[in-house]
Parts: sequence; C-alpha cells; structure tokens
Amino acid sequence: MDAVDEARKELQEVVKAPGMVNHDGTAAAAQKVTEARYKYWAERQAVYPDSYPPPDAGDGKAIFEAADEAGEGVMTKKEMSKYIARNQSTLRMLLKDAYQIFADQFQIDDLTDIKADEFMEVWQRAVALRDQELATQQTEKNKHQDLHLPSQPNPAEADQARHQTLPTRSKPPLASYDEMVPHDAQFKFSLGHQEMARVMKELEAVFNSQPCEWLPVDAMGNLLAMELGYEDAAEFEDALGGEFSEFVKGLPNAELSTNERGTQVLKLKKDVMGPHRTMTLKVTDRKYLWHVLMQAPDARITINELEFEFQPMGERRIDTIYNHVASAVWNLGQYVRDAKPEQGVENKLLDTILLLNKALDVEHPFTITVDDPTSRSLWQPIDDVEIKYVDTPPAQAA
Repeated sequence: MDAVDEARKELQEVVKAPGMVNHDGTAAAAQKVTEARYKYWAERQAVYPDSYPPPDAGDGKAIFEAADEAGEGVMTKKEMSKYIARNQSTLRMLLKDAYQIFADQFQIDDLTDIKADEFMEVWQRAVALRDQELATQQTEKNKHQDLHLPSQPNPAEADQARHQTLPTRSKPPLASYDEMVPHDAQFKFSLGHQEMARVMKELEAVFNSQPCEWLPVDAMGNLLAMELGYEDAAEFEDALGGEFSEFVKGLPNAELSTNERGTQVLKLKKDVMGPHRTMTLKVTDRKYLWHVLMQAPDARITINELEFEFQPMGERRIDTIYNHVASAVWNLGQYVRDAKPEQGVENKLLDTILLLNKALDVEHPFTITVDDPTSRSLWQPIDDVEIKYVDTPPAQAA
C-alpha cells in the first residue's frame, strides 16, 4: 500500500499544474503506479485503490491564465468557450460530472467580459459541485444495494428504492463512446445536447451564409474546427470521437455525395413542411438507442408502453434516443429535488424515473412514436421506422 501511495504522489506532482504537460515525466510516473499496483495484487490478491480520488483542480487561476494568451486579465466568454472546447479532455478529467455545467456558462456567441476573479469563482463552484457529487456516488456505491423496485414492495422499501433512482450527476448521463455504445450501433458518437447544438448551429450558419448547395466535407470540418475553437480538424475529430465525415453521416438532415472531381461533399436538407404523420420505432436492442432523431419544433415523442410524452421543444432538437431519454431522467430528477412536490406526485415521478432508467437498459422492448404534424422530424437510419400518414395517403403526400 505504501509503495502504491508513494508512486501516486509522484504522479500527482507531475500533473498537478494544468498548464504545459510533461508527457515523458507523466508516462514514467504512471508506469511506476501501474507496477506498484500489479505488485500489490500479486502479494494480496486485492486491488488498491479500488477507485481514484479526483485530481487537484486548483483555484482556476492557472486555467484562466492559459486561456488569456494576451495576458490582459480579462477576456470574453466567447474566447473562454473556444479555450474550453480545445481543452475539454483535460477539463473533463478535472471537473468530472460538473464539467458540462461549467462549460454551459460560456457560450460561443457571448461577448460578455469575464475577469480572472470572476472566472475563479465559477471554477471553484464547479469543483465544489464535483466533490459533492463524487461523495454522493461513493456513498451509494458503498451501500451495495439493488436499486430496482421489487415486484410487490412494502411502502418503506418502495420509498427507499424510488429515491435511489434520483440522478446524482450534474447533467444527463451521456453514452461513453468506448464503453457503452454497442459495436453494431450506426451512430457511435457521444455528444451532449449543448455540444451537438453548437456543432449544428455553426454547420447551418455556414450553409446559410453562402449560395452553394453542396460543400466539401473536409473543408467543412476544418472550418467548423476553427469556428468552434479547436486548434485544427484533428483536435475537432478527437473531441467528436471519430471522423467528421462519419459524424455527418449520422445526422438525419445531412446528405453526403461525391462530385465529379471525386471530392466528398455535403448538403443540409431543406426544412420543408408536409402532411401530418406518425413515425414509430420498436426498440428491441440497445443498438436502437443510438439511432438519431431530429425532433421538429412541433413534434411530440411518446414511449407508448410507459405513456410518457416528450413535449414539443419549440425548436429543433437533434440527439440520440439514449440522450433524449437520459435528459428526461435528469430533468425529472431535478424537478423532484428542487420543487419538492407532495408525496403522491413525488412517488409517481420517481416511479417514472425508474421505468425510464430500465428503458435505457432495454430490459423489455418498447415503442417510440413521433407525432409529426408538419413532416419535419427525421430519423437516421430510417430503415426500421414505420411511417403512417394521418390525413393524407402516402402516395398523395409524396
């Protein structure tokens, strides 16, 4: 145990300052930790430590100074947003589940100034939230209890199980590209709603700013990387978790082709209104959770078996089915925590959260229906989606 702790201290010293990374020193120190842990296992047949505490996040001063390249002591939130986008891997490591709440406070179109002391306050609040949620997660982990409701629970057991379904994360749980996405899923990218919205906003802005219907995919990737604050297209694709061309293939409103010069080109489908229709997908396997749905501003989404409805958003939303459902889990959990409804209402909400979590595990098949009044919702892929027209026969609608 002492050997592991000493090796870990050495590693913490090397990486504690979030500035220039000493790659060789980090690799050497990490190797010592690995060797010490293997030796501990060989001697005692036990893993130590079984989980790692969060890294020292500091007071945020070094982060601000790294972002403030001009050394002026003040910068716009737009500039900070670009720095965050370029360094999201490091910042996610430091802030864990609090990263997204931190990043949400810096929008790509926000020209408001922020000073060093103001930024440090935001950073320290995020660190405090990270520590609070990690402590909560560790407490729950130590309980080693089954979180599912028994078939016929007594009232006390049911109440306990309900409250254990409350989300403890700072944001909806997002799929991990490496660990959670099924190998046969067609869309293997894990972006939160805000990150997806940023990419789509910039993508649409580029097309709206010029007359060409088709644009080169590689050029679009380079341009988006620059506009979103990344160093280059490679860093942008690293954040996406794959090639930009593969990413746009998964977007329901995007179309790829090859022009006469052999260049891969992209266009966005026009938002054309059509007849009232419903679109139904039967989810029988977890791979379907990574189908992408573009919910039109006036469309309603229903999980039929749960009689659970996603109301129209008033604007388009493009996301995986997983993130549509996970966001609902988080929103309901936050409402229970913040609004503290009366007991009967609270129990119903907690039961719904439990059922939605089970849907994310696809314990049983379920059906998603999109009520699409103006035919502007889109699926990718469309193969397993059943489409029915409410007022107009399909032949006439076409």
